[in-house]
Amino acid sequence: MIELQDVKEHLRIVGEHEDNYLTALTLAACKLFEANTGRILVRPQELPKDEPKAVELDDLIKQGLLLTVGHWYENREASTSLTLAEIPLGVAACWGPYRFYNLGGATR
Repeated sequence: MIELQDVKEHLRIVGEHEDNYLTALTLAACKLFEANTGRILVRPQELPKDEPKAVELDDLIKQGLLLTVGHWYENREASTSLTLAEIPLGVAACWGPYRFYNLGGATR
């Protein structure tokens, strides 16, 4: 969804030695967005007309993805000596407006 070069620029990485890892982190971040919002992330101009849950990648979603990838890249283990709050900071603010709410009621 995000170009590898954009991820590398965000992380200030030069070279190709971690490209596979960065690609895997980016795909996982996209899946996390979809799980947290109930949306289906699509590339710009590929928005299907018959899928109300689809949302186009925009700058705000992209920023949340980059924050997530950056956090995972810098914190490769599940433990830390720091006191943690919301991680990564700002992702909820970036992705919150895209949460899908089904207001149609229950269906049988």
